[in-house]
Amino acid sequence: MEDGRGPATSLREAILRFWDIPDATGMLGKIYPARDTARLASLSGIVFEEARVGDRVARELVEYAAGEVALCVAAVAKRLELPGNRLPLALTGGILVNQPEFREAVLRRLAEGFELSQVEVVAEPALSGARAAIHLPVTD
Repeated sequence: MEDGRGPATSLREAILRFWDIPDATGMLGKIYPARDTARLASLSGIVFEEARVGDRVARELVEYAAGEVALCVAAVAKRLELPGNRLPLALTGGILVNQPEFREAVLRRLAEGFELSQVEVVAEPALSGARAAIHLPVTD
């Protein structure tokens, strides 16, 4: 990017506009002093938008992240020893709920090793948990 090591990407200009800074050296001041992970995470929307419009670097970031999420899910699923390699999923979290391309990339990778038996996108996990709890048997 700025130092010439990476390929050209529209992410540079998009991030500069988002943070209203004149050059990439200003990015350091936005990320490192407070080690503010929320500030860094706020860039995810930019990455997804640039991936949608065809930026190769952004697409690679999205695919890499989808692969990492799929690997985490697969590791948990294997430990659960689910019958028949069937994998039911309840997907929640801002990115999985609001970025359909990312969600589909995760599911595509998971489908390579599992039979996706039931997939639910859960936009409001607390509300969904309360609804599920209504159907639990009452015990004394």
